[in-house]
Amino acid sequence: MRNFFLLLLLVTGLTAQAATLDDAMAAYHDREYRDALPLLETAAKSEPENRDVLFALAVTRFRTSDYKGADAAIDKLLEMNPKDVEVEYLRGIVNIAQVGIVSIFRKMGVAKAALASWQKAAELDPTHAPSVYSVFAYYATAPGIVGGDLEKAKSMLDDLSSLSPGFGELARAAVANREERFDEAEAHFKKAVELMPDNSTPPFYLAQFYYQRERFQDAITWLDRFDAAPHKWEDPDRGTILYFRGTALVKLGDREAGRENLNLALAEDPNDRMKDMIRDEIKKL
Repeated sequence: MRNFFLLLLLVTGLTAQAATLDDAMAAYHDREYRDALPLLETAAKSEPENRDVLFALAVTRFRTSDYKGADAAIDKLLEMNPKDVEVEYLRGIVNIAQVGIVSIFRKMGVAKAALASWQKAAELDPTHAPSVYSVFAYYATAPGIVGGDLEKAKSMLDDLSSLSPGFGELARAAVANREERFDEAEAHFKKAVELMPDNSTPPFYLAQFYYQRERFQDAITWLDRFDAAPHKWEDPDRGTILYFRGTALVKLGDREAGRENLNLALAEDPNDRMKDMIRDEIKKL
């Protein structure tokens, strides 16, 4: 009988542990990062060598503005597998996100660290299109003082198109936009949407393009398309999307709908920088 109760306790404990892990990963995949965080912290303690749990924890810490915590999880992942391409790609994203919040003395180093991570990821797997595109995008958009080089970006266009026609169109759109050939940029963005119909990246980039061109109704249309697409961990969070939609609505003259979206964005509890941006817009209303 005693052995039976010990077995029952063991099975119950394992079941509870599995339930916690399932709940953690479900919240993570739903992009409910504040809900996912404590569950993933618990799961990572129970399964410290579980790559998927640690990766989800790194992303979730990043999404909740815990950059040091994200770096710690990334370091652990790379100790486990120094050739994990997706982790190097993530490290680049975590670094570039901090450029806007670190001191002026650190900005250059953090930006260059992002490029180095994406370059390493692309070296580890030259077919990993998101990493290759990130290297291209850095060259295409970064200031020259931190390694931006539009000509170097252009030299990557043909290879990127061969690797991924969809990312190739996004790259050509970025170059055309940089050179103020806006009609060409729009056409390339739309071609990318056609080539990657189930990918959320082209709709978001097209929405950004229209927002920058002050075509706010078109921006909202493509934000809706982005919302309807299957999402990836690197996608902008809901707070960011609601912020763009809210400010676009305000620009269109619908202040009440804009305020509603901005308040919803704040309720999503986005990262600290986005919270400040949302609050600034609400104060203007």
